[in-house]
Amino acid sequence: LCSPEEADLDLLAEELGLHALAVEDALKLHQRPKLDRYSDHLFLSAYSITFSPETASVETSEIAAFITERAFVTVHKDPDFDV
Repeated sequence: LCSPEEADLDLLAEELGLHALAVEDALKLHQRPKLDRYSDHLFLSAYSITFSPETASVETSEIAAFITERAFVTVHKDPDFDV
């Protein structure tokens, strides 16, 4: 999901049984990298880093993921994030 609304994640949470705190973390920017364990799913918060040799600049993109037995759902804000 790219830049989902709160209602989108609420629907997903209902369908997959996601914990409310995990959904809240997926909506907030600047989470620390972490892996939270809930009774029936995991919540991952991480960053990807890209380096441009031409400009010597480093770019970061934040990603969150819900991991269940039957689904792997990523949430990110950057439309150019290469999943």
